Amino acid sequence: MEDQNTPHTLNQIAGFHDLPLELQGQLRAMHANMVQRNLPPSVVESGLRSTAKLLLEQRHEQTPRMETEPVRHFLEANRGTSISRRSRAVPRKETKLRARERLHDQVAGLLVQANSANRRHEMLRVRREMLALDRGYIRRVLGEEGDVMCHAINAWLIEAATRLNRG
Repeated sequence: MEDQNTPHTLNQIAGFHDLPLELQGQLRAMHANMVQRNLPPSVVESGLRSTAKLLLEQRHEQTPRMETEPVRHFLEANRGTSISRRSRAVPRKETKLRARERLHDQVAGLLVQANSANRRHEMLRVRREMLALDRGYIRRVLGEEGDVMCHAINAWLIEAATRLNRG
């Protein structure tokens, strides 16, 4: 009972004609896909044979595999190991917002320190920290507010330079 639409390879598979028509159609589609990808005939035949065998075994099983004793035992042994719902990944937007707030606080704190620095060693320390800041990054992350802060930093650096040069 050879079907005209069934390739020769599928007719060689044991139990192919015992499968329902729906599963036979899936195997035909699998065969066509594998042939289209230019897989070697031995790989095609092996894949079809093992798939047909699994489908036949599954069809003849009386209890579904998920209800067998080994599976039930595994599920009971590993019941409490799931990840809790409370531990969620922090969304990117929240992370960016926190980084932005941290940067703002750092720069604002440095400006406060700069304005309160009176002694030479204090001014040199704050100057070194301000020169280490990446002002392009501050402007990019903080926007207009960052631009205002960068202007304040530049103004303080100019003022500090004149105060430090005076002695």
